[in-house]
Amino acid sequence: MDTQTCQLVTTLRTHDGLITRSQAAECGLSAADIRGYLDRATWQRVHRNVYRATAAPSTPKQRLRAACLACGEAAVASHRSAAWLWNLIERPP
Repeated sequence: MDTQTCQLVTTLRTHDGLITRSQAAECGLSAADIRGYLDRATWQRVHRNVYRATAAPSTPKQRLRAACLACGEAAVASHRSAAWLWNLIERPP
């Protein structure tokens, strides 16, 4: 496996199957590469510039992470969402 593929797999594996456009670019992917993943349905657009590997299960944590990624680097989960992540409440928001 080449370095680009390793970086990509590691990013997806450690980020709940999600990747942003800028993370994909850091892994060496071009806009055409990203379009290819989308056209082949290997990735699915979740939010603007946020993509989900279709092989990864869709989970509440993944949806919450995708929302934070879509809002930018400074975005965080708060209120009930944060309470759920910290296991202070049982059900996802």
